[in-house]
Amino acid sequence: MTLRGIYEALGSPGVFAMDHRREATGWLVEEALNAAMDGAFAEALRLRRLASVTLAALSADSDARLSRRTSHCDFADESHAA
Repeated sequence: MTLRGIYEALGSPGVFAMDHRREATGWLVEEALNAAMDGAFAEALRLRRLASVTLAALSADSDARLSRRTSHCDFADESHAA
């Protein structure tokens, strides 16, 4: 299962409204194109990336991060235990 599959199963909600382009570039044709596309390129790139990320990969990454985090903790000293 990929993140894109989940995104599509949720009805493709508009959660990706971020865009890093400038509204006023000084170039009228560029501004017109930006307005016409309104984030379509960024949306396509995000959807492509979502399609490549699986829940299994996220799980493995999370497990590795947890392992690294807990390997630095020494729970032998009970005075710090909650």
